[in-house]
Amino acid sequence: YEIHERYRGPLLRSLIQDDRDMFSMWSKRCYEYLKSHKANERGSGDISREIESIYHLMAFNEKDALLQYNNLRYSFMQGKRLDLLTWLQDEIEAHLRFNPNISPVFRQWIQYGRASILYLSGHSNAAFNEYKQMLKYPALDTFLKARVLRAKGDLLGWQGKRILQAKACYVEAVKLWEILSNENCVSPGVNRDDTLKSLAETHRALARIEEIQGNPMEGMNHFHSALDAYRMCETLGLSYGRTLKWMARDLRLLGRWKEAHRRFDEAENAFKTFLKKEASGDAKLGKRVEETQDRLQNVRNARAALWKDEGKWKEAKEVLTRVIAFHDNKPEKTRNQEGLGIAHIDLGDVLRMEGNFIDAKQAYKKAQESLQRSAVNKGYPLLGLAEIAAVEGEEEKALGYLSQAEENFSKFDYTRKLGEVALCRAKLSRKVNIGEALENLEKAWEWIRKTTCTYIKSSVLVELTELAYESDRDSERCRDYRKQAMALAGQEQGPFVEHIARLRFIDGRIAGEEEPVDALPAFVESL
Repeated sequence: YEIHERYRGPLLRSLIQDDRDMFSMWSKRCYEYLKSHKANERGSGDISREIESIYHLMAFNEKDALLQYNNLRYSFMQGKRLDLLTWLQDEIEAHLRFNPNISPVFRQWIQYGRASILYLSGHSNAAFNEYKQMLKYPALDTFLKARVLRAKGDLLGWQGKRILQAKACYVEAVKLWEILSNENCVSPGVNRDDTLKSLAETHRALARIEEIQGNPMEGMNHFHSALDAYRMCETLGLSYGRTLKWMARDLRLLGRWKEAHRRFDEAENAFKTFLKKEASGDAKLGKRVEETQDRLQNVRNARAALWKDEGKWKEAKEVLTRVIAFHDNKPEKTRNQEGLGIAHIDLGDVLRMEGNFIDAKQAYKKAQESLQRSAVNKGYPLLGLAEIAAVEGEEEKALGYLSQAEENFSKFDYTRKLGEVALCRAKLSRKVNIGEALENLEKAWEWIRKTTCTYIKSSVLVELTELAYESDRDSERCRDYRKQAMALAGQEQGPFVEHIARLRFIDGRIAGEEEPVDALPAFVESL
């Protein structure tokens, strides 16, 4: 340690004699000494002093010590410095071993800190057991209980069928944070901004679950609650921009494309503003610049996916190519593999739509390489590969891809993606037996219709219209599906042009069976 030698002796004597007042007095002097001799530049020596100052502050002012501990821990987590986080944790735990006077609340926070390190270092089961144990404490600090519930929910959310348990954890955490967000109700060791940001982030987690379950409309309510909480904060962090990006993605699923573009603009501006602050030296850890640049690329990638839906394939390809280059140019150790994989998926989708199957398959294969460790996303490229195999007449291979994708998405009750699997199966089986394809897709429609994913619902209705026409020409069933499909595809917020084109083509075929000349306007509009 770097304590001046004159303080070492009195500190040790007060410990041996169990003189708490004397120990507190000398600890305070050590703390003041360390604070008055801070290094001029941030480095290992400076961080060592910060850690040691917390160590001494604990002896006479636990509340401020806990606040400093959490602030330093949070900055290390934001900078992805597991080494510094472990160093801090080891030093504080060492102090706990010989100081029995530390309060239960502080000890609970230290246990949570250790569980967080286990989680970040990949020891999920050990972290989960720590969280379970903490939730059994009868006097667990309220803010910390909410934090533990949130962390437990994060772990449960990626363990297959336990997504409903994760949702229950998030809901309980939100209730606690809503109580704590009152200005007069502050937990020890945290400030009001911590509470508000935690509330916002948990609302965002709930919105993500709603999207997975096929309810982006319900997710929008959580996004609005998250934004309301962020706006009450004194400072906005990276999570604000992330929330705007996820909100834009859900708006895309709802077919509210104009609004989605506006939210993408806001997200991009939020990250750009943060980068400017970094450049001016306002932020503490340089690794946050790297993280922010990654987030900015994710926003651009998500917007490119929207352009893909809008038929703006050239613009989408240009952006996705730049996003992939950004990730590829980074060292493999720090590369955002998930971001890279998603960019390859979206690029593969655009290439597939253009009919460039060779390059599309290559993009999907690269996505699979990048997403090997991803829980949910590794099912995405399988859908694209199945679509190509179906078009190329490799039905057995297509069914194999679909089975793998279905198995992956079923683990998480991923309603929207399971709907896409059912849609692809219908396209595949219509070549063999249209009646069977129609029957299977109608069964899938019974649960897809209950979701609020406008785009996937429109896709399924268009496919049902085509299958009903092939099965029974101008039937009442065909007309009913066509009416529902056009109502969704032609919405004002962002019309689904491809879907409208396919529906107008069916209109032309129906009209042409009675009077060929009447089919012309529909075919022209379809083109």
